[in-house]
Amino acid sequence: MSIKGRPQRWLDDALKRGDLAAVRAEVSRLPAVSLEDALRIALLVCDCEPERGERAAVRWLGRFCLERRDVTLAQVREALDAFAVLVEEPDAAEARLRRLVGG
Repeated sequence: MSIKGRPQRWLDDALKRGDLAAVRAEVSRLPAVSLEDALRIALLVCDCEPERGERAAVRWLGRFCLERRDVTLAQVREALDAFAVLVEEPDAAEARLRRLVGG
C-alpha cells in the first residue's frame, strides 16, 4: 500500500477500535473525509463524548444537507430523528443513518 493510502487505512482501523483520539489524529492527515466516514466519526463522538454528541450530530446533518444535493426534507427528518434516539436505540438509529448515506 502506498504512503498515500495509509492515513485512510489508519482512520478505518481507529474507527473500528473506537479510538477517538487516534481518529482525530488521522483525520488531520487526510485531505478530505467522506460523508460516510464523517458519520462514523459523529457516532463515535456521540458514544465517547456524549456532551459533544449533539454538536457532532448537527455538524454531520449540515454536511449531509450540503453534500446530498437531492436530499429531501423527509430524509433530513429521518436523520435528525435517528440522532435523537441514538442513546435509547443505538443499533436501529445507526442502521437508519447508514442507510441514508448508502453505507
